[in-house]
Amino acid sequence: MEKSAKYLSGKDKVAEKEVSQFVSDYFDGKLERTLKSETLPEDWDKEPVKVLVSTNFKKVALDKKKDVFVEFYAPWCGHCKALAPKWDKLGEHFKDSDAVVIAKMDATANEVEEVQVQGFPTLKLFKKETNEVVDYDGEQYATGLKRSGVDISDTLSPPLFPFHSRTAGSGGHDQVRGDREGRGRG
Repeated sequence: MEKSAKYLSGKDKVAEKEVSQFVSDYFDGKLERTLKSETLPEDWDKEPVKVLVSTNFKKVALDKKKDVFVEFYAPWCGHCKALAPKWDKLGEHFKDSDAVVIAKMDATANEVEEVQVQGFPTLKLFKKETNEVVDYDGEQYATGLKRSGVDISDTLSPPLFPFHSRTAGSGGHDQVRGDREGRGRG
């Protein structure tokens, strides 16, 4: 079974026949994965940093006409809270761009098949034309963005967020954990 995938039967009654059918449907690939999603806010695209939820993720992040840089965050995460003003500054820098979108998604309340979040924040670039997913890795990432025509050097000096790196272990991430204390972001 897939890691943390959820499948709901849609039945109120649990009987041997329904369980047997559910298991058969799972192994036959007939079940659709159930993903958490918040309701799409009406103003999701009004600010420079666009708000993504499961229902608008593919439409925005996988838009082949734009590079889309997404922060997957947790509201309780200290690193995410520290990143928020920098992420907002990056969004402000690209707010009038037709080629780049800066976005964020609360990964504790939304799930997408395309991304497995292991720690917070998780930063990923979805490249235009190919939808190749590029993990943020500090200075190399900023250099790679510049080579593809997205220059952020005058906005934020590389490494953009020195506490977040994909190189060794989970250094600088808050790991996915069960102690969601309900603290707000920002």
